[in-house]
Amino acid sequence: MEMIQSTEPSVGFTQSGAEATLKTSTGAESLTFAVIFLVFTVLISVVGTFGNLLIFITIVLYPKMRSVTNYVILSLAVTDLTVCMVTIPIAIYNGINLNIWRLGPIVCYLWSMGDFLLTTTSIWHLCVLSIDRYLALFRPHWYRTKRKTWFALLLISISWGIGIMIALSTLIGSDGYYHNVYGTVFCFIMIPTAGFAVFVFSVSFAIPTCILLAVYMKMKFTFWGWVARVDIPVVASGLQNKVDNAGGQDGERLAVTSTSRSMTGEPSLQKPPSNGPSLLTSQAWMGSSSDCLSSEATKKQHPEIMEAYPAAQGVEAEKKTDKKKKTRNIGYKKEDRKKNLKKEKKAAIVIAIVVITFLVCWGPFFIVAIISSLCSSCTLMEGIFPIVNWLGYSNSALNPIIYTIFNHRFRSAFKNILLFKFSKRHDIG
Repeated sequence: MEMIQSTEPSVGFTQSGAEATLKTSTGAESLTFAVIFLVFTVLISVVGTFGNLLIFITIVLYPKMRSVTNYVILSLAVTDLTVCMVTIPIAIYNGINLNIWRLGPIVCYLWSMGDFLLTTTSIWHLCVLSIDRYLALFRPHWYRTKRKTWFALLLISISWGIGIMIALSTLIGSDGYYHNVYGTVFCFIMIPTAGFAVFVFSVSFAIPTCILLAVYMKMKFTFWGWVARVDIPVVASGLQNKVDNAGGQDGERLAVTSTSRSMTGEPSLQKPPSNGPSLLTSQAWMGSSSDCLSSEATKKQHPEIMEAYPAAQGVEAEKKTDKKKKTRNIGYKKEDRKKNLKKEKKAAIVIAIVVITFLVCWGPFFIVAIISSLCSSCTLMEGIFPIVNWLGYSNSALNPIIYTIFNHRFRSAFKNILLFKFSKRHDIG
């Protein structure tokens, strides 16, 4: 995307590729920079095409990969694939020609509008994917039961709808793309007003940035909250049995009190009945368990109780069985928490990488673009613009890496495709 806000077009602002480096240095040094820059831009196109094409083939070819989230990733891959196969090669060709446009007005309009459409759509795909991950973690019941193919279509429609809006607004609200400057033809967008520049900046960068940061911060704080809760022991601790013996006319009486700590950390005390020997069972809040009076210890210390109350042995056996079941259930709950924590951590890492990559790739471009649009005398930005423009394009090559590196199914499918093992289409993950 190349934008200028001025009534007198600045030819330097339309520089791209090798031509920009030639104007920033001289002699052998300029040739070296030009070659490096050209290799970098070609590498972006090749890597981006290869990665996004792999994602496209994987989701189309493997039935297990056809999920709602992956449909959105498929749409993102199509967007980035078009950028890498069409937009970037034309930009490279334009740079090699010292930015003098030689492809005619129709291609100029299609290329410029497509540039705004595809880059904005790609950016908004990142936002809707982060929202999808947010709902998966914080609205799991709705996510599992209500989210169908229509939800993927909604997210995809939002992304493409905003991209189309920006592309049409640049066509209608700007001074066009095809410009003849002193007999030389250039293809760039001229921003008519500062307000229009702010509008494009807000929709294409500021709002997506706020959404991505909000989702990431929510995941980050929730993740640390989960870590704190998992650190709290699930099984009740601090249980202490106190046995008091008291004499009486009817014989010895055993009083058992059990003090346990619940998940809140507050002790709970249960008192035995006022008369007769008893075995006390304590119940801990939120599924935690308390120790019961051991039958073996009772037999050794108070055999008369087990003899006088034979039903106690049955009660003891039942309590021991219940205790095993509760302990097993607690183990499952603890394991589920660990799985959820692992999933939350992975999602937070992915979103963090998405946010950082997005800001590094597109942040400099939009900052330079908005400064140049608001400050017509800032000529320094003209030399920086081609570099940040290509940095933004590189995001289309990085997206397939980010969204597949943590997914073992994608990795397995990529391996099968690269080794031509198409017979294993149903065997991944």
